[in-house]
Amino acid sequence: MSTSIASFKSLRIAKLRFVFIRRIIMAKEFQAPGKDVVQKIWQEFGLNEQRVKESVEALKNWLAKEPHLPEESGSLHEARLERWLIRCKNSMERTKKSIDLYYTLKSLCPELMCDWNPRSKWYQNAVKTMCFFPMPELTPEGDRIILVKYLTKDAINYVPEDNYKMGLMTLEVRMCEEYCFRDIVIFDMDNYTLGHASKITFTAAKIAEVCLMMPQTSKLSRSRRRIQHFSPTTVRLLLCTVD
Repeated sequence: MSTSIASFKSLRIAKLRFVFIRRIIMAKEFQAPGKDVVQKIWQEFGLNEQRVKESVEALKNWLAKEPHLPEESGSLHEARLERWLIRCKNSMERTKKSIDLYYTLKSLCPELMCDWNPRSKWYQNAVKTMCFFPMPELTPEGDRIILVKYLTKDAINYVPEDNYKMGLMTLEVRMCEEYCFRDIVIFDMDNYTLGHASKITFTAAKIAEVCLMMPQTSKLSRSRRRIQHFSPTTVRLLLCTVD
């Protein structure tokens, strides 16, 4: 139990470093969601300000009664619970299952869910091989475009598990700060080679998929996450919009 508590405290300490992470992973910070965006998303899932407050309070009370889960307190954690609820389509049952799965995975998959320190050696290596770039502005439909790019064709230093972990760090920041209907993930495969492919194992990829989809149910993730592959030219044009 003490080990679990220590890991949870470590996670909270790591969150203090996320401003630094954002400036590295994201070339430009997210725009704060406007009231129109928030209202549109609330309306989509049958929410309003009062219902959000009541639901977040109910989740906090539930967490306090679960001895194997940490209590979520403070404005940052309340914002996180609110986003969690929205990503689970305003379903309390789904949200509770997702939160429980999240902390279960932290215990079962420490190689992906712990040591989220941007000063770690693994992180310094990971940012040289791949980047995750959430676009700072939402699309007119309220979607978040995320660009994923392999930075070099040389796969000698490529460690898939480290890149999965970096993606989870990015997701953790977004869970506290943003509103969007869904993710549109665009891969720039220009530098992808057989050397990269040979290092990816099915087991590691499957575990990473479960971890990346943890804030939402599997049914929701399929319907609200689109994976696309674009040419390098298209990716460069998208990047120009934030210059």
